[in-house]
Amino acid sequence: MADQNNQKDFTKKEDNTSVLKGSLVLKLILLSAVVLIVSAFIFGFELTLAWVFWTFIKIFVGMLLIIFIFIMIKQAITPAAFSPTTSFKDKLIRAAELSKPFNVKELFLRGENMRVYSRWGKITGVLFIPYLASVPVIEDGKKVFINKTDETGNIVKDENDEPIKVLKMKSITHDDGDWFFVTRRGLPFFGKKDLVRANKKLVSGIGEQIWIEDVNLVPFGGVHYPNKQWVSEMHRCIAQHQVETIIETHMAFLDIVAHVTQMSLGGDPTFQKIMLAQSEQIASRNSGAFVQQ
Repeated sequence: MADQNNQKDFTKKEDNTSVLKGSLVLKLILLSAVVLIVSAFIFGFELTLAWVFWTFIKIFVGMLLIIFIFIMIKQAITPAAFSPTTSFKDKLIRAAELSKPFNVKELFLRGENMRVYSRWGKITGVLFIPYLASVPVIEDGKKVFINKTDETGNIVKDENDEPIKVLKMKSITHDDGDWFFVTRRGLPFFGKKDLVRANKKLVSGIGEQIWIEDVNLVPFGGVHYPNKQWVSEMHRCIAQHQVETIIETHMAFLDIVAHVTQMSLGGDPTFQKIMLAQSEQIASRNSGAFVQQ
């Protein structure tokens, strides 16, 4: 029994960290104090309360700036991990900022009959995003089901020779989509950038002041939706984000495959000889031979 108590549990990792537990501020304070004491003993400074206080502040601020510079350099050098949602969002922001009309300025939220309203922020980008995800047809409060058909129009049946039922979906037209707004609130260089997506039916005409017919926005997927749209079309909002993420991931995967294929073929000496031979044959031919008359 005593042997079992004296045995060391190797499954538990020993905590060898200091009492500061990774706090950067505490580490800076301790390091600044050590540098201050060592400097005072080495250079023989007169230890007065005012000198200690201001010297400590200078050392602390100097170390903080050095660490901040190193962090910024590390972030600039280290490549960011690929995120499909972030990549697609960055593309939307760039397209919205490039396509914003010069006379569009502010985004407002308003209630019914303009009884209440609030200013959301300054508009820096405007873009219309067409829908890729449809919604089911609802009649008399119930979803409508239809027979599933294949690409030739034939009805698909199950193992019992019964037609398979699927939801009837609304057709998507060019008028179906969301307005995408890039807004900024706060100071010009230190303001926060917020993204807003709203159904076309809830947005007023595009002009100097744009109004969304809702007094509240709901955050989801890095953007803000009007509360009315989120409640009534929650499944479409989620499905739309999923489809956009799938498309962005597929395009990134194709880029990776193309890059790997190019590197593999470039390292094959046989392939290089074939490409060189074909290039010499093409160069020796008359360029007009490739033009169809």
